[in-house]
Amino acid sequence: MMTSPTSIDDLNIDLLGNIVGRLPAIHFASADCVSRFWNRACRRVLSRPKLSSACSFNPDLEVAVESVANKVLSEPIRPHFAIASVCREIDFPRAHQLITEKLGSNVPVITNCSRGVIGRDAISDEFDEVYSFLYLQIFFFFYNSSKFHC
Repeated sequence: MMTSPTSIDDLNIDLLGNIVGRLPAIHFASADCVSRFWNRACRRVLSRPKLSSACSFNPDLEVAVESVANKVLSEPIRPHFAIASVCREIDFPRAHQLITEKLGSNVPVITNCSRGVIGRDAISDEFDEVYSFLYLQIFFFFYNSSKFHC
């Protein structure tokens, strides 16, 4: 008895969701645009609210923003808004500008100064607690509130 070859279209939505859920954000956005079936699988991945955060202790602001953003954007997400905490020694307006540029103008960014943070380091992936030191911490809140437009 001969069976027909299996194609990617024969995957069930749960299995496809499991596969696309492991993709980095940019590739996930591309997968969302493949077909209606893939779009439905991607929407299921994003159907629950999610909090993602990262923290950088790099004194170079540009490097800190890049490493933190890369860490949280490595997962399939649709950012609803972001909260950034920066230490008082960092150029506050410049930090807000860099974060806003990285996320795009459609994602509201709340930036505040604080005296210390507890967060997951973007490089080591370990939790750290820091007071009065150079740091940048960004929290991203994600909801399935908008759709990618292909």
